[in-house]
Amino acid sequence: MKFYIWQGGIYNNLEDILRWQAAEFWKLDEDAITNFQHQCPLMYWTYKQINQLIMAAHRGDDFFLLGDGNWSKTIFLTPLKQHFDHPPSTFVHMKCPVLILHGELDHNTPPTEASLMQQKLIQAGNTNVTTHIFPGLDHSFRRLGKPDEDFVTAMSLPLAPEMPEVLTSWLQNQLKDKD
Repeated sequence: MKFYIWQGGIYNNLEDILRWQAAEFWKLDEDAITNFQHQCPLMYWTYKQINQLIMAAHRGDDFFLLGDGNWSKTIFLTPLKQHFDHPPSTFVHMKCPVLILHGELDHNTPPTEASLMQQKLIQAGNTNVTTHIFPGLDHSFRRLGKPDEDFVTAMSLPLAPEMPEVLTSWLQNQLKDKD
């Protein structure tokens, strides 16, 4: 591998991230939660039933029914169980140049995950790791109007120019270093 770009990813176990997402979600105002329920029912019901979903995955259930009588979806749990049992932190051994990009206001994954990934890579002997946490940007690198803005609303915002600028600069430096 020549280089690796890691964007808003998970370093710790997905269970911790799902619980963090759910806790953050329920802090939103009532209008945002209602908007979320109608625009992204899969995520709404995941957060509403997070404890039961996680317990079913740990038990080794194959499927879980999210939702209620108005909306429902059956979730295949095997990938979730595999992620719980084998978090990314157990197999981070890349020696190639790595760029870690993360929005400070990411609602999907806390920015602390980026710092943990960087530390793990450096501890594993990778000396070419760059981490950039973008102030005011969300998971999709959009500038939020307010820190607690839900991502359904944020998705209508334009991509902030900072991320492509940082990415382009880093890639150009990687090419220069190869010359």
